[in-house]
This record gives sequence, structure tokens and C-alpha cells, in this order.
Amino acid sequence: MYLNKDLRGLGLGRFLLTALEERVRQLGYPEVVLETSSSRKEAVELYQRCGYIPFDDGFIETERCDIILKKNLGMDIRGEIACSFPCMDALDHQGFIVLPRVQRSYIARHNLIHRRAVSLVVNHDGKVFVQALKPQDFFSDWSYNMFVGGDVYSGESPVETATREVANALGPVELRFELMFDCFCETSENRSLISVFRGEGNFFDAVGSLVTLSESDDEMESNYWLSRSELSDHMVGNRYGAIALQIWKCCLGFLQKDSFSPVISSIA
Repeated sequence: MYLNKDLRGLGLGRFLLTALEERVRQLGYPEVVLETSSSRKEAVELYQRCGYIPFDDGFIETERCDIILKKNLGMDIRGEIACSFPCMDALDHQGFIVLPRVQRSYIARHNLIHRRAVSLVVNHDGKVFVQALKPQDFFSDWSYNMFVGGDVYSGESPVETATREVANALGPVELRFELMFDCFCETSENRSLISVFRGEGNFFDAVGSLVTLSESDDEMESNYWLSRSELSDHMVGNRYGAIALQIWKCCLGFLQKDSFSPVISSIA
């Protein structure tokens, strides 16, 4: 980081450093490591006032630098590492893991990104399986309703998550899964990188619209098999969030075209 001499003393260096640290926190990294030169005494003093301390165990990559400083951002994940199922990986925008095997509450609390997989499930009659979650499932923010889906746990692939979630909702079935597209979604509760699949198979309980729920199901409010025309009417009077509606529109675009390239779209 370098500031023109005419701009020094205005607090801009501290402002930029704070913005850098906040971005690092959002990505899930626990610390910042800086390289600088001992000849830049004002910069060294600024870093030290902001909590950076000398770090002797690092390798200096820049020839002009001879000092390494490090600051712990206070994101202590000890106790947040989930040794029991379920646990997740925190991601960056490109889907790379920045923190492995952490609890979902930690990802939400620090506004990090987690992975989800949802499925557009279609039976042999062309009807679509639709579900609604109960309001207390705050983490889904009502935005992911309509599709069968859930969080991708550590060690799972998105298609394995899709298979698991469909089996939980409909029982053990043989499905053919096709990845339609990925999308990045952000709500007031969380940020997700979502893989959207199309799952096709034969479902013998798909006679009629309403699907009977298990008495022990504490997440679902209702499940339906609906045609596309029925789905349009159904969505008018139900609490489906903007994300679910936008993903559904993308699904229709995929189904109506012979070829549809996977996209990353920002859905607010």
C-alpha cells in the first residue's frame, strides 16, 4: 500500500487498511500478513498502531521489503470446527474453500459463503415437485423454497447433496441428475453458491397434487406435485422468495433451449 505524500496524515491509510481487513474477514481468512520496508518508518508505525506485530517465520517475496508483519483478525475457529455431522466449508466467490469443516452458524455469523444444491424434480408426467419450509427455518430465509435442496456438507459433492435431499423428501428413488447452472445468491440471512440440478425419475406417489408428510417432518410445511400451469397459480398465493422465483425462471430458460451454458448470476 502506498499513499502520495500530499495525501498522508488524513487517515486514508488506516481507512484502506480497515477495508482490507474487513474483506479478508468476509473471505474467511483468520489473519493478514504484510511485507514492507524498514525504510518506510511511517508505514511501519501505522501498521504497528493498527495491531500488526513482527513475524519472523515468514518468507519475504518482495525484494524491496525486509519486514513481515502479521495481525490476527480475532476469528478464532477453535470450538467452531464441527467434529460431528453436519459441518460445511466456507467459500469465496469462486467456490474455493477458505475455511474447511465449520459449523453453519459460524458461516452465517461472519457473512461467509456456503454451498447449497437444489433440484428441479420432474416425474414421468412432467409434473414438478414443490415444497415449502416452515417459517422457523430462518437460515433458508424463505428464499430457497419450492426446490428440494439443502446445504453441501464437507466431503460431499453438490450432486451427492442433491441425491440425499431428494431421498429425504421423496424416499429412495432412482434419479438421473443433470447440472443446469450455478448461481450466487445473497439474502439478509446468508450468502450461497447454489448448484441447480434437474432430476428425472418415476415416482409412484405422484398421483394427485398433495404429498402426505411424515408426522416427524419438522422442516416441511407442504409438498406438491404440480404441472407448470398449476405451479404458476400456486406461486401467486404462497411465500416463495425472490431467489426461488428467479431460479425457476432460469430453469425454464434451460428447459426451453437445446443448449444452455452454466452461468453465475447475482440474484438479490
